[in-house]
Amino acid sequence: MIIENPPTAKYPINKGYFDNGVIFDTCVLLVFFIDKYTKLHPNKKYLFKKLNIRDEQITCLNTLLMNFRISKVIITPHILSEFLNRIRSDLKEDYQDIKRECLEDLKKFEEFRIRKNNLIAHERFLEFGNDISLVLANEIQLKQFKHSCIMSFDGRFIETFFRKTKSECIAFNLDTLQYFY
Repeated sequence: MIIENPPTAKYPINKGYFDNGVIFDTCVLLVFFIDKYTKLHPNKKYLFKKLNIRDEQITCLNTLLMNFRISKVIITPHILSEFLNRIRSDLKEDYQDIKRECLEDLKKFEEFRIRKNNLIAHERFLEFGNDISLVLANEIQLKQFKHSCIMSFDGRFIETFFRKTKSECIAFNLDTLQYFY
């Protein structure tokens, strides 16, 4: 199931999708932490522009986290690495401070370890790279909990892997949703 329109009271979403954590893609992790960092350091708001983070993205993510009472985040080592590399390359002068601010939250996040060989053996690895770890994390979460939820700003990735799925997965296409908030 892909959520492209805001949910309404007429169609409530089962809380089971969120109880065991929501899998974050790299850009979602980036918006989450840069928003948090700039709230602590208001003089750093220029980082949003440097990373092409728009107010709509921040509002969308925060609204979903609050409205669905999402308190548990899941990442993969591949997504964490991609996130840190992005901060290091794009925000060189702030890298250490941002990383330091993220540490406590990162320790609390759940992690699904995806084996390197499983990642590179996936038929779409060459096309999607590290994002394949999200597909594999989704499979792990479905096996363990029967429900899964993933958030990404990559509409093409969401369309490719989650549009046709018959599984109990909610894939938030934040690329589309950000325009509703």
